[in-house]
Amino acid sequence: ANIFFWTGLLAMLTALIAPVWIGTITPLTDFGGHLQMVDALVRGETLPALDSRVLPREEWLVPNLLPGRLAQFFYPWLGPNESLRLFLTLVVVSLAAALLFTLREFERPRTHVFVALPFFWGGMTGLGLLNYIGIYPLLFFALPLARRVGQHGTKADMAWLVAVTMLAFFMHGVGFLFVIGLTALCLVLSLTDKRTSWRLLCLAPALSSWL
Repeated sequence: ANIFFWTGLLAMLTALIAPVWIGTITPLTDFGGHLQMVDALVRGETLPALDSRVLPREEWLVPNLLPGRLAQFFYPWLGPNESLRLFLTLVVVSLAAALLFTLREFERPRTHVFVALPFFWGGMTGLGLLNYIGIYPLLFFALPLARRVGQHGTKADMAWLVAVTMLAFFMHGVGFLFVIGLTALCLVLSLTDKRTSWRLLCLAPALSSWL
């Protein structure tokens, strides 16, 4: 049964990731727009049509730029197109891991991951809003972490919750609100003692950055 589960999950991930790498450009509505922005961010100074219009600004406390930051990190080993494809691949794989983490923490059958994952190719993914769909795995990492922090709150769990919510802020400024709101609700509902409500301060760094 264990081999069957992991084989099935690998097959589903392959089916979800394959469209990202097929063709000249990933067939998502807004992928081209994101590719243009990332290309300008990575190569703006070397493109004659852009050098007078695009000025580099070293401001790091800005949301929505993680796909571009990834492209900057891998350039020139990977071009902007390949970097965005890699970003999408990482989102799919991390979403599967996050869903399994959520199912284990909330004591649900792990086979439910096969119900959830196919819906990745819909909604915001179909529109091609790359940085927004990066919120999906972060949300499903944050919720079980919030439950842990509310119930027994080890220092490691609290540190991970701070890291995940901060990463959500940098991923997308609007999608972050869903993460912080649902995570706070889950944490409050999971508190076993009102005296431990100070653990909500784990959300303060990310929220203050957003504000």
